Amino acid sequence: MNKLNNLSLNCSLLVLTLAMTGCTMTIKPPTKPFTGYAWNTKLNLKVALLLTDELRKAQIERKQSGSTFVIPVGPNLCMNAEEMARTLFREVKVVNKLDSVDVTSVDGILTPKFTYGSYMNVAGIIKMKLEWTLTDTKGNPVWAGTASGEGKKTTSFMYNPEDTVKAAVEELFKNSHRAVSSAQEIRQFRSEEHTSELQSRQYL
Repeated sequence: MNKLNNLSLNCSLLVLTLAMTGCTMTIKPPTKPFTGYAWNTKLNLKVALLLTDELRKAQIERKQSGSTFVIPVGPNLCMNAEEMARTLFREVKVVNKLDSVDVTSVDGILTPKFTYGSYMNVAGIIKMKLEWTLTDTKGNPVWAGTASGEGKKTTSFMYNPEDTVKAAVEELFKNSHRAVSSAQEIRQFRSEEHTSELQSRQYL
């Protein structure tokens, strides 16, 4: 316990020191994906997960009193998006460009977009938001939704900002998982498409 308190104190002092000396501090997100999702049956869909260069390079930046705080969230978001998608869909193929998608081998294209990120140093709060879209292989929209995550320091003074990032990421992907898994448009996507195909064949 003393070691944990000392670590938190050292991290807090480092944050305060950098804020006063005009340096740049990089706050590292977790290197392993969040895996604590509630169990549910996988959706019977094969999706291409589009992780764009924009998402891979995403970061949160905060300038304060001449100092800069940077949180390079992009790699973590991509890692977690893949982990989450594999818990939700029968098959997932990761691509980084739309023209890399083999439309003959997937049912749809799932794309996360980083739309917001903020870091309040003194308050010890980190916020993030992702926009999720699912389209069919022709680019027609099937579903769109957003999810947010927030991490807060757990003590009045001593805190480790990396723990705050971790909390924000975990909440972000718990909410993303809930949004995607509960979307009726996604659950009905293939069944509606199959019905449409059967109806069209009746007129051939």
